[in-house]
Amino acid sequence: MNFLTRKNIDLKVADAVSGGIASKLVERSDVCGLDAGVGKPRVLEAMTITHGFRDGTKVLQDFSIQIDAGEIISLLGPSGCGKTTTLRLIAGLEPLQKGTIKIGGSTASSEGIHTPPENRNVAMMFQDYALFPHLSVFDNVMFGLGRISREERRDRAIKALDDVGLSEYWDRKPATLSGGQQQRVALARAIAPNPQLLLLDEPFSDLDTELRRKVRTDTIRVLKSAGVGALMVTHDPEEALYMSDRIAVMKDGQIEQIGPPMDLYNNPRSLYVARLFSEINEFLGIVKNGMVETALGLAPASELKDGELATVMIRPEHVLIGDEAKAVPGAVDASLDLLKYLGRDAVMQAKLDNGDEVIIRTDIRNLPLDTSSVPIALDFKNSISFKK
Repeated sequence: MNFLTRKNIDLKVADAVSGGIASKLVERSDVCGLDAGVGKPRVLEAMTITHGFRDGTKVLQDFSIQIDAGEIISLLGPSGCGKTTTLRLIAGLEPLQKGTIKIGGSTASSEGIHTPPENRNVAMMFQDYALFPHLSVFDNVMFGLGRISREERRDRAIKALDDVGLSEYWDRKPATLSGGQQQRVALARAIAPNPQLLLLDEPFSDLDTELRRKVRTDTIRVLKSAGVGALMVTHDPEEALYMSDRIAVMKDGQIEQIGPPMDLYNNPRSLYVARLFSEINEFLGIVKNGMVETALGLAPASELKDGELATVMIRPEHVLIGDEAKAVPGAVDASLDLLKYLGRDAVMQAKLDNGDEVIIRTDIRNLPLDTSSVPIALDFKNSISFKK
């Protein structure tokens, strides 16, 4: 097996691959503006972006986001909410209609300003990898490295392949690699030019579950090590929770909520955000003395006004069963039906006397032998009440 080293790469090969391809390569430290509050280089600042189609349909409305070096942010939301358009505008693939985009502190898009994509020092990774089938792994990584010395082009390609663990495959063609290996080649090619920002558009959706988990972990490690900021588009809430330092939930061209994964999961500001991350239980009621009466007890609603119609939200893992439930005010007996077996956990459904159905997720070891009459209760410390 031939391993990739500086000695066995002919500089003439490097010239042949990258000759004639001009890309502006600027080190992050030279151009990144410092965020005084955090002390990290700010690699992206998109401010008050509004963008639409020719027929007047608005795709983005007053959209703003910032990314620091080494930070991974996911754009999460349904199709048509503006995620991919956001990537295209940041990459410079479309002219910006209104607002400002700064990359590394320099204005890339604004009124009367449009820096070409090749001069933004931004890399992209796509769902289909976009590798050249006739080029070797090394040649694919070399592609696009221009306006630097031959030795530096070679060294960057070698380092990028080493960073993603593919040095020994340097002379292989993409067709001889697994899907996960091809994805890592795409990642190596993206980081080789030392971009300030990496844009990822559903990059892992074609991989099977086990491989997806490994490639996600490898991608996080490489991006953090290189200090590259990343903005990733995904429809998968689990992927967003796993990959992100912060998640921006999008709805109708705007950011509904942005924050760390745990904050969005545990403290959603709307039912829309809550529903994105898991099944939820919802109970309707009227606010009285800062509480909402449900079929399973009183839920706190201190931020709502008395007399308002409210929806109480609680996730399935915060429904108590058995002995845990008995000590909670409002506990009732219900029959349980097993819906899903998930290895360590089980998802069940309880039907209450008033017709409400409650979804429960619990450790498989907590399942009672007799499910015909089981005490259930809500852990109201983890409930959230929203105005209907």
